[in-house]
Amino acid sequence: MIMKTHRFLLFAIAIPLGIGLVIGTYWYTQHKKTLPPKTSFGNSKPRSKTPGIILQGVATKNIDEKGQPIDQTEQFSIKQTPVYIVVKLQTPSVGTKIEYVRYLNGKYLDHKSITINQTHAQYTNFQWHLKSPLATHLPGTYLVKLYTNGVFEKSVNFAISRTVAGGYELSYNQK
Repeated sequence: MIMKTHRFLLFAIAIPLGIGLVIGTYWYTQHKKTLPPKTSFGNSKPRSKTPGIILQGVATKNIDEKGQPIDQTEQFSIKQTPVYIVVKLQTPSVGTKIEYVRYLNGKYLDHKSITINQTHAQYTNFQWHLKSPLATHLPGTYLVKLYTNGVFEKSVNFAISRTVAGGYELSYNQK
């Protein structure tokens, strides 16, 4: 009788503990994806003064041959391709690293960096294309934080919605 009680207690404790471990591991792996990666901008020390390399960042639908923004806007449709963030620079030296961290509705989405490889660069840009004709951008509010060599300088806000100018709703078939 004592052995049966011990087995029962063992199973009564081990099974919930095992289930809790599985659920906890799943929760951790799902929620760590929303945190930005630990890169140079995440480990930078606070500074009282920014480098002053990034003068301006704007969202735009097009750029000209010099990389300057055309059709600046803060509103895009889910089918707009590409979406650009144009960064106006002030005398960056060769090797300067310009980075972004992009958030969608307050949650980390992605990041990328560009290293300046020419003297007297005035503009650089980041762009997001749709990968197929049926693809769409995720609707929502975007925040793009811009960094120079790991130090935050500027931010750009824009929104992507299902409606286009004139208030027409975009529709598409999803399979």
